[in-house]
Amino acid sequence: PHIIYFTEHFLFNFHTSLELSGCDLERIPSAVFSLNNLQELDLKENKLCTVEEILSLQHCRRLVTLRLWHNKITYIPDHITKLHTLETLDISFNKLKKLPSRLFYCTRLRHLDISHNQITSIPSEVNILPGLQFFSAAFNSLESLPEELFSCKRIKTLVLSNNRLSYLSPKVGNLAQLVRLDIKGNQLDSLPLEIGECPLLRCTGLIRSGNVYCCLTTDVGMFQVGSWSQELHDIPVAFSYGDVDGEGAVLVLDVH
Repeated sequence: PHIIYFTEHFLFNFHTSLELSGCDLERIPSAVFSLNNLQELDLKENKLCTVEEILSLQHCRRLVTLRLWHNKITYIPDHITKLHTLETLDISFNKLKKLPSRLFYCTRLRHLDISHNQITSIPSEVNILPGLQFFSAAFNSLESLPEELFSCKRIKTLVLSNNRLSYLSPKVGNLAQLVRLDIKGNQLDSLPLEIGECPLLRCTGLIRSGNVYCCLTTDVGMFQVGSWSQELHDIPVAFSYGDVDGEGAVLVLDVH
């Protein structure tokens, strides 16, 4: 029996991925903390209200992915910084109202999803993440964005839809690797001309009402608005108008 136990323990301890989703968990099981080779931990769709035990995950020295979406988490403890190897954190669909600045000291983060919470601001420390490539803060209560966000020059996907944003900084033009920018469902009346300086940008949406189709000409990195059936009246759109010429990615603006 001792040999059988040792074998089971040996194999379990060498697991690199563990999924405990939909298990009605209220706390992170302590047995998880002894999995020294764990790289991916999936705790989505449980009943976690706190992740205070996250400090113990520092013993999982190879943990790169932590999925916590669809729980009831109300805050992230400062000691999340102990997760030095973390690259992907999905804490969407929870009950967060604020983010600790210490979260952004997990400097290896590449994928951060904080969407579908109640967050009102993003700490300026976001610029500490040099390798951030995916950032979603959709469906929160953001009224503004820190200028430092646009210093994360490796961002490829930036999802800011369904917030209360009324202004998009011209510094968005700094995001040279940006491929997807989703800003629909906000209170924006205009887009900065500098958005045309994102050479890889494929499409974005600004939902107000109606449908106005625009084109981003990838050759020159400038926005051009085509001659479509609908007309724009009293809409301060901060990029040049012209006919759609050649192939370009579609930029969808729904304006009212």
